[in-house]
Amino acid sequence: MFLHTGNGGAVNGGAINGRGLRHRKLPHKQLVAFAADAVSGETQVELSQTQWCSVFGVSPAAVRAELKARAATRSEQASADRIELVLQKFAEVMAAFRGCSEAERALAQRTIDELHRT
Repeated sequence: MFLHTGNGGAVNGGAINGRGLRHRKLPHKQLVAFAADAVSGETQVELSQTQWCSVFGVSPAAVRAELKARAATRSEQASADRIELVLQKFAEVMAAFRGCSEAERALAQRTIDELHRT
């Protein structure tokens, strides 16, 4: 449980957990002090997803869908970034390969074939 110190902070961790705030049955004056701390930025308030939805007037299902879509977009972007890196490396290898003599190309091909068999 967080204890208000009266000077703008909280004793146990410096944050107010929104989930437990109602259950504390604090006096109105202390609730006002917590609210002032949160509004002024002196104390961080950690709200649950449901509480954030209430603040913004949106449904939890809509927020879950948005978070899921963002995660999928990040995953797709990470995949695209990895593919782009592979293509860049391949272009570098091909440029080096084009600068090789026929004997060097043959040796490279044999090496690639051996690596592919294992």
